Amino acid sequence: MSTLELQNYLINKISSIEDPTFLSTIQNLIDKQNIVETSYTLSENQKMAVAEGESDFVAGKTVPHDEAISRAQQWLNGK
Repeated sequence: MSTLELQNYLINKISSIEDPTFLSTIQNLIDKQNIVETSYTLSENQKMAVAEGESDFVAGKTVPHDEAISRAQQWLNGK
């Protein structure tokens, strides 16, 4: 089935749906697809921060996820 044929098929099927919850679900799927296709341009500072994080990772300067969560909770509780 070509892209055009599939689009027409889906349009016909969606047009016959009367369940608002189901239609809302379809809308959410379509909206999320658009989000996935969005690209972002990073500032130079953001690029440097990403590069620093990658360097830290390569150098083994990491902590387990549980420890990171614990540190964040401690930091939040200290405020």
